[in-house]
Amino acid sequence: MTSTIEVYNTDAFRWRFPAPSFSARAREEELDPADYDFDTDLPWYTLGYLDAHYGEGKRQAETALTRCAKVPVLLARVAHVLAAEGDFTGRLRFHIDRIRAGRPIVAHTGPGRTSLVQAEEAAGFLAWAALAEATGAVNVASPDTADVYDVCAAVESATGLAADVIEKEDPSGDPDLSPFSCPSDFGMASDRAAALGYGFTPIAQWLPMVARNAVADRPGSDYSEEQ
Repeated sequence: MTSTIEVYNTDAFRWRFPAPSFSARAREEELDPADYDFDTDLPWYTLGYLDAHYGEGKRQAETALTRCAKVPVLLARVAHVLAAEGDFTGRLRFHIDRIRAGRPIVAHTGPGRTSLVQAEEAAGFLAWAALAEATGAVNVASPDTADVYDVCAAVESATGLAADVIEKEDPSGDPDLSPFSCPSDFGMASDRAAALGYGFTPIAQWLPMVARNAVADRPGSDYSEEQ
């Protein structure tokens, strides 16, 4: 099952009050699906509910599969995915377009660091996992972490332009808030994947290349033109 780093987000837990506390780089054993619960009567088919309870939906899906599946289950908890082509989340494009247009990028005060993974390596892990004997939760992430300034630096290098990053104490709801800005550290440890035999490339080695390719893939993009 393709799960997500959002299972470690403490903002919206349904079955734990208060929500459990996780390490700055959460480990798989800190959230055991066998010790959680799931509720099929919740309005999972309602789009508004799904959007607001994405992490909870993944937690409950992990639990349902762990308890009920008749086959071995591996839960791939995938970090924030970045890709030069097919940037389906739009997160990298957000930074490219604003930097090109001279628009501000808002961040939390002293933004935390988070986990990223290159799209090709996330897909590679899923293909590897299909043939592996490993089961249970596995964090799918580069071994290092990054913050909004690291992402902006990669785009700055690719465009030759400077990013205008503005830190705010409470930027919630700000349309210019970077999707890679976290109020505190929010990452995952990738030690288990490495121990199982699948290693991920450090962010510092692939992010600049992804940014360059993404900029080249959007030669005429401009934030102001798209508004």
